[in-house]
Amino acid sequence: MEGSCKGRRREPEGSLDCSSLEFEYNDSDHLSAELSELYSYTEEPDLILNRRCFEERFRLQGGEVRWITLDPAQHRTHVMRLLDELEVVVREKRLSAARAILYLAQGVFGECETESDVLRWSRYNCFLLYQTGTFAVFLELLNMEIANSQACSKALRKPALSLADSTELRVFLSVMYLLVENIRQQLPEDDTEWKTQRETFRSELAFPCNGEEPFAHLIFTMVTKFCSGHSPHFPMKKVLLLLWKVLLFTLGGFSELQSAKEQKRAEVGLPPLSEDCIQVVKNMKATAPPSYGIELGEPQKRGRRSRKVWLCSGC
Repeated sequence: MEGSCKGRRREPEGSLDCSSLEFEYNDSDHLSAELSELYSYTEEPDLILNRRCFEERFRLQGGEVRWITLDPAQHRTHVMRLLDELEVVVREKRLSAARAILYLAQGVFGECETESDVLRWSRYNCFLLYQTGTFAVFLELLNMEIANSQACSKALRKPALSLADSTELRVFLSVMYLLVENIRQQLPEDDTEWKTQRETFRSELAFPCNGEEPFAHLIFTMVTKFCSGHSPHFPMKKVLLLLWKVLLFTLGGFSELQSAKEQKRAEVGLPPLSEDCIQVVKNMKATAPPSYGIELGEPQKRGRRSRKVWLCSGC
């Protein structure tokens, strides 16, 4: 469920009318909004660092070569070089290579002029990364970092945590989120190959082979470890966003849920649903809840000033 609250205006006292609240009740927002939701303002320096890590490796190709001028075969060759660097023993070199791959997934924004160009290259690069097995490699790296008892012990001993305590996890989760969201989104101009890869990726996430657990189960494990206090350094915003996208990708959204309910009712001989509850909710007016539960059933007493209702972007 995504939404936005625009127009920060204080309503008159005694009114719970939220006419200035614009909210769309849906599975997700448009692609650019979904991708930008992954980041916070404190991570802005990481964008510059990701670009630097990529360009340092890319210059080794010689001259003033640009990613957007290369052909697909050259793209694939460079990605394979980056994946080879993820297998080195030195942790700093692995992280630097992972940042370079993240820059590709982010759309090589340093070479683009407009936002639409960044989104187009991000989508192209994510399909390329999936074709070269990048998601599987990052899944192994994520598993290693989750099982890193030394990082957990270090985080537990700290009185306060910072972004530095979750650097590797944030990079790995960001790459995986960008791959899932870009591949999940269906566009009319997608060719047959991309459509086939989307269905293959969906099956791999939902029904892994070799008896492995579904990817969503691993993310749920991260949530459990964080809530139990054993892994306080886990970046939960990125964890939860990735979990939601994986569930949306593998299980479907509101329309799939409605279709499944209608099918099950028909199978057991129940009458069809008289209304779609999701459509009903979409047409409801957004409003702020009462300040206290008792106010749901009791009218305002005369002379009592109602609590002020403020609207903000976090509604």
